[in-house]
Amino acid sequence: MHPLLHVPIGPVAPAAPAGTAAAKPRVVEILDRRRWNEIVLALGDPDLRQSFEWGEARRDRHAAPVRCAVLQDGVPVAALAAVAWRPGGAPWSIIDASRGLLPHDIGGGPCAHLVRALGAVARRHRAVLLRLSPGLAPDARGGLHDTLVANRFLALPDESTIWNAPRLIMTLDLRPDEAALRRAMRQSTRLSLTRLQGHGGRVEHLTSEAGVVRLRALLAAGGRRRGVPVRSAAYFHALREQYLARGEGRVILAVLGATDLAGLLAVRFGRRAHLLYSGTNLDVAATRALRAGTAVHWELIRWARAAGCDTLDWGGAITSGAPQASEPGFGIYNFKRGFGCRLTQLGGYYDLVFRPALYRAFRLLERRWAPHLWRLRAHVG
Repeated sequence: MHPLLHVPIGPVAPAAPAGTAAAKPRVVEILDRRRWNEIVLALGDPDLRQSFEWGEARRDRHAAPVRCAVLQDGVPVAALAAVAWRPGGAPWSIIDASRGLLPHDIGGGPCAHLVRALGAVARRHRAVLLRLSPGLAPDARGGLHDTLVANRFLALPDESTIWNAPRLIMTLDLRPDEAALRRAMRQSTRLSLTRLQGHGGRVEHLTSEAGVVRLRALLAAGGRRRGVPVRSAAYFHALREQYLARGEGRVILAVLGATDLAGLLAVRFGRRAHLLYSGTNLDVAATRALRAGTAVHWELIRWARAAGCDTLDWGGAITSGAPQASEPGFGIYNFKRGFGCRLTQLGGYYDLVFRPALYRAFRLLERRWAPHLWRLRAHVG
């Protein structure tokens, strides 16, 4: 197996001079925040799940980040960030490589080197599998699918899972000015942007721990109502430390008097902003009457543009590729569509299997029982 090396902090080595023989690609594990983010941002327009901060936010006694880069003559040509986690403290781990590889058109040579290195990572973490979900539309994958299959990845038929980043997402192009963004909205959305403020409410931008606590309270109430679990307070604290405290994120709350009506948490990485969590207080009639959700999402757009972002990722559509009004998630899709968001379908999921017998048991659990356990957790977590 290809050894994993720890890279010292410092600039990336320059490419070999023209005319000299290229060295064999090598795979290194990156431990430094600045170095890793420089590498992945130089390789394209990565999802925040490939950022250094995302792995640190998920780090706990059951999860550890992994960050590997392929260097050719000292120059990064590919990279992959992942998190090795042990569900419920199990003795074996699952490696989640959401929205990797970078760049998406990685060729057979670098991919083969990376796969061999991942074998060493898998042994270290006693991994059953590595789940990969490239952030690329099916018609833009080029030879990526063939490259992955040739390197022992299994292409899954699943359209969605309860624990991976969604394949169907909503995005908004932030490059037009505010006036153009308003014109692109549905009329009812445009007319409701400041209804909250017009009736005595306000919108707060927060980066404090108290702001995160208030948002999580909104999410927990909504999660119990809809049967969706909410991550722990420790996880939200970690998100704040990794993003908000560094000026790379916001909690935005719509408030009337002393009551939080709606809120969201968003972060940025590179020139892409991500809406991670949003919730509304449906126990208060003013939430709907004043369109509190519309107010906080408009402030999200303004914040992301001011932060220099070109794209706002609104997260999953929670519908099929051809949304129908009869689908449970259609209301969320329709709300986002009102702001001018477009629906994007990304490529599928791929598994690299390290322990075949345990993998078969895991897939059975994932397909048959995981959704029921997920709903149970929402009521007891």
